[in-house]
Amino acid sequence: MRKTINRNQQLSRYISLVIISFFFANVNSVLIGASLASTISILLKIIIGVFFLLVLPRLINRLDWNMFLYIIISILTIFLNFIVFPETAPYFINTAFTYITVCFPCVLVIYEIDNYNALLDSLVKTSYIVIPFCVILLFLRLQNRLSFFLEGHYQMGLGYALVLPALIFLYKSKREKRTVFFFYAAIISFTILLCGSRGPLLEILLYYIYLEYSNNKTKQRKLFLIFSSVVLIILLLFYNKIAFLFYQVFNSIGISSRVLRTLAYDGIYLSGRDNLLYTPLMSMIDKNPYSIRGINSEWIIVGVYAHNMVLELVYQFGVVLGSLILFVIAVNIIKSFRLIECTHSDLIMLFLFSSIPCLLFSSSLWNKTEFWIWFSLYAKSMSQSRKMYLKKKLLF
Repeated sequence: MRKTINRNQQLSRYISLVIISFFFANVNSVLIGASLASTISILLKIIIGVFFLLVLPRLINRLDWNMFLYIIISILTIFLNFIVFPETAPYFINTAFTYITVCFPCVLVIYEIDNYNALLDSLVKTSYIVIPFCVILLFLRLQNRLSFFLEGHYQMGLGYALVLPALIFLYKSKREKRTVFFFYAAIISFTILLCGSRGPLLEILLYYIYLEYSNNKTKQRKLFLIFSSVVLIILLLFYNKIAFLFYQVFNSIGISSRVLRTLAYDGIYLSGRDNLLYTPLMSMIDKNPYSIRGINSEWIIVGVYAHNMVLELVYQFGVVLGSLILFVIAVNIIKSFRLIECTHSDLIMLFLFSSIPCLLFSSSLWNKTEFWIWFSLYAKSMSQSRKMYLKKKLLF
């Protein structure tokens, strides 16, 4: 029993270390400069790699057919992408490296955890670390000593690195009915607002709506849906005026926000993605809809990832295979909302909301670690459900 507890704690600490490393990699680039931050980031990756090697023997001893199949598919996908689509190699090599060193180990580690309460506790403790850094960033902003908080500056990486801690504190505030956790989430959200990234704020908003809805009773849910719909309609109709009002208020106290400025003056602006990314890629799909081009093939056309999971998969795998992959992902997302009896359903939703919305307008599916953690948590829940079903069948 003691060995099982220690194993779960070790595996949970590995995941927490990976998550907090994203934050440190981005916050350090703001506080100490990109060059030194890059060195620290490399050191963190080495520590994570060593940690994974320490737990690897335990993972190998406990591999089941699901993870064995996942390993085979991962190896074949990487190998075939290099062999069949050599033109993507200059771009795919970075994606493959991130996947092999971060995403792939996280899937194996997550799947082998038996006690997910240990993982949740570890993630909560890790989330506390970001609070003093957020306070420092906000204090430095009030002293006008951080240029990235000035209007027009943009720190997307830091914004997304702060999403999961914010969601965890929102979850804790609802679960334990303590205002202090909501206050922590508010501090993080305000820091994200000043980072100038809208995507992370949208993920936090969507998760908050989900929490409010799922924690209400059946009758209250209808009222909540009506209220939320009315608020959403008002926001859609008058979002620019509301944003302009907040923009003026913040400006009057010397605080600039790219998010508020963009919404106030440019509307729901896609930062040029529609013309620079979406249009060229959709044009290529129209010309040859069934062509399988390989992972990262969009880089050849637009010089960057597609910034949209749907467009990314359809362009890389063609309309038929890409749509099939998207259908499977969509079905599993829907099923995730129905995992009420699952012992780790809260964790599944935390990682779902910290990855899927982002993938619709930013990031890439292949190196979004939170997405692969969600995938592993969901796969584990399906495996547990099948085992329980077979046990019941044998008993009766």
